[in-house]
Amino acid sequence: MKIKTAVVIALLTALMASPAPALEVTWTWTPPTHSASGHELPDGYIAHYVFQIRVERGDWEELDRPTEPSYTGDMPLGRVDARVCAVDIHGRWGVWVESDPDDPCLDVGPAGGCGVPGWR
Repeated sequence: MKIKTAVVIALLTALMASPAPALEVTWTWTPPTHSASGHELPDGYIAHYVFQIRVERGDWEELDRPTEPSYTGDMPLGRVDARVCAVDIHGRWGVWVESDPDDPCLDVGPAGGCGVPGWR
């Protein structure tokens, strides 16, 4: 019995020490061209974006503040939602744009899966 318990403990320890499975995914979005009031935005007006994800409908977690409208990184396997917000040169934040919650591609899975969501 001690040997079986030791093997189970060793396996659990190895699993806990290994990194969670993930898949590299590239998320892209279309930069805003107009302000909320309808004015056209000049080139260079967007300073950066705030990119966040949540896994299995959990809390939002900020992953990056890219200056280009894309993010590439390892995503955990399972249900992953994403949202992005533009920040202008004055530090003002725009509205959050979330990935489509009905998009089946939000389930990050093995290679060959979708991995790139649609945006509302």
